[in-house]
Amino acid sequence: MAPTPDSVSATSPPPPLPPPHFVIVPFPAQGHTIPMVDLARLLAERGARASLVVTPVNAARLRGVADHAARAKLPLEIVEVSFSPSAADAGLPPGVENVDQITDYAHFRPFFDVMRHLAAPLEAYLRALPRWVVMGTGVAPVTKFGDGNTLSTLPFQNAVFYVR
Repeated sequence: MAPTPDSVSATSPPPPLPPPHFVIVPFPAQGHTIPMVDLARLLAERGARASLVVTPVNAARLRGVADHAARAKLPLEIVEVSFSPSAADAGLPPGVENVDQITDYAHFRPFFDVMRHLAAPLEAYLRALPRWVVMGTGVAPVTKFGDGNTLSTLPFQNAVFYVR
């Protein structure tokens, strides 16, 4: 007996899921950012969406990467999160958003303190996305699902992968 249209549709596979979206949050130091950019490009070349979340100064440094990805029609984007307006209050000179810009050892502590303020804009960005995987290195602020399906902020060491 030949299959009927009803029996064929009942056994049809579900539609494919959209490609995964990797949200990559590199610690703002070139030794962390460069490998994460390379990873983002490799993921995008394989069809995954990759978003690099960085501050405006670091985004400007990555503009060439974004332009190259756009020309190659790769799903790679640079997402800017504002560096805390309280950076000056913390004792950081204007425009210091990467470790290589720190010229005084006394600015390291304020730099790490201000880094914690990046968690709120990152959390807002993640909440607007339906599905994602967060990846990062260093002690950058990252958000992770806690109890009650809310996001709680924590610094992380080494590499973190979190899937939603």
